[in-house]
Amino acid sequence: MQNVKIPQNVKVEDKLIGPFSLKQLILVALGGGSSYMLYASIQKSVGIVPAGAHAVIWWPAILSVAFALIRINDISLFRYCLLIIETMSKPRQRVFQARQGLVINIQTRAAIEADTKAKAKKAKEVSEQKVETSPVKLDELSTILDAEGRKKSQVLSLDPLETNVDSLRSTVTP
Repeated sequence: MQNVKIPQNVKVEDKLIGPFSLKQLILVALGGGSSYMLYASIQKSVGIVPAGAHAVIWWPAILSVAFALIRINDISLFRYCLLIIETMSKPRQRVFQARQGLVINIQTRAAIEADTKAKAKKAKEVSEQKVETSPVKLDELSTILDAEGRKKSQVLSLDPLETNVDSLRSTVTP
């Protein structure tokens, strides 16, 4: 298996002429070309370019050279100016405000299991309440079960304290 070289400095621009990259050369050329066009047009119309006009004519060239070459904290001057404008346009103090109408309901497996356990517990409590609230039906049911399927007329008393063997024998007809 052959070793493969992985590039280290991917974000570094390629240098075209000396220490200048293609982007820097294009910026300087555009600024210098626009300044020269201003100079040539004023010289053609007026003849001799006055000294005050030179200050206005060469500003595009000076700005393009500055934007192309000056770097502050390894950030280009153009990007630095954009960051300053962004900082000035945004508020200095940020305040958290909850958005209205945005509902996020994140349920984990543990939360779902807890919900099902809570529902089961609630159902159990409800069923226990139903049993506890109907003692009359329980007494009636226990009487039926104690009678072992005999009719009510055949059962005199199934209370263990009141029942004796003779009364039970009289009610049971073999």
